[in-house]
Formats: sequence, structure tokens, C-alpha cells
Amino acid sequence: MASTSAALEGLPKQFVASMKTLFDVMDDRNSGYVKLTDLENFWSEEGLSGLPKGVIESLRKVTPTSGLLSFERFCAGLKICLLRYQVISNYVILKNYL
Repeated sequence: MASTSAALEGLPKQFVASMKTLFDVMDDRNSGYVKLTDLENFWSEEGLSGLPKGVIESLRKVTPTSGLLSFERFCAGLKICLLRYQVISNYVILKNYL
């Protein structure tokens, strides 16, 4: 990952490294792509309790019609979810101060 794509900008390096490991495990054919349905099945089997709300929905937003996510799209979907979660958290904090 010599060049940083916009999808990876602003994400902590350790987070990106962890997501790359997960992505590589899910990409069992080494195609460079993961099926959204495989991610949905994985997280439904493992339980979504540890995931921020809206992860799957955010991934769906960046998934092309082929249903295949590149690592960059995978990170873009996660970034959308994290940013949305951050905005909601900031709103709740502000609301409590007002």
C-alpha cells in the first residue's frame, strides 16, 4: 500500500492493518475482492454486537452491482459508518451540554 487512497485517509494505521488482515482472510481466493454477502454471513454468524450500528448498510452503499468489494471500497464503507457514528456521538454530547 505505497499510495494511500482517499478511502484510507484519516483512518488509523493499526485499524487499516487489522481490516486488511480481516479482508485477506475473507478473500480466500486471493482475488482482491470480497463478496458483501460473505461479510454479511460472517458477521451474522459471529454476532454484530461488537460492530457499530450501520456497518452493513454502509458497506452496501459502496458495493457495486457485482456485489464484490475491493479493500478500498471495504474501507470506504467502514469509514462512512465510523464518520456517521462520530457525528451522532458528537450530537449526543452537545445535546447533553445544552
